[in-house]
Amino acid sequence: MRAQLGDFASVKRSIVYEGMSGSKHVSARTLAILASAAIALVLLVPALNRYLDQQRALRSAQAELEQVLDHNVELQEQLTLWTDDEYVKAQARDRLGYVVPGETLYVITDSREGSAAERLEARTSELLRQRRAITPWYMTMWESLEVAGRVDEDGKIDNPDAVPIVEGTSEDSASEGSDAAEQ
Repeated sequence: MRAQLGDFASVKRSIVYEGMSGSKHVSARTLAILASAAIALVLLVPALNRYLDQQRALRSAQAELEQVLDHNVELQEQLTLWTDDEYVKAQARDRLGYVVPGETLYVITDSREGSAAERLEARTSELLRQRRAITPWYMTMWESLEVAGRVDEDGKIDNPDAVPIVEGTSEDSASEGSDAAEQ
């Protein structure tokens, strides 16, 4: 029986394939190792990807936590400032224009910036211009149809939705000025 096993153990199993450079022998052991490596690779790559994704998420969460902690420190500093009565008084003076009884408040405005009404008008016209720029043409057309014909008793346009109304062009203003001069 030992002789039979010895003959069996000495036989090498291999796959033979023939190519241009001759025949090649690949052992069954080499094929088994390659197949095991391929299976291990298929099993480990998704797990490795999950691990790397979790590491990225962990770094992102740690960075966000650091930002939140920094913001928390800033808020704590502001809280300690606002508990000080002198700071509160100084902020009331600066921000709200409060004065202590007996003091006189002087407000100095820059004449180059114009009056408050002029600044409000400039800001309003700028906002309406921006609104007209981003509003689609069909919405502008529809709003103009809604506004058309709405006139109150004084002859002013009734515009409750604050639809931007483009005043006359410079040519219209010039003709209006010449009409007023003739009268």
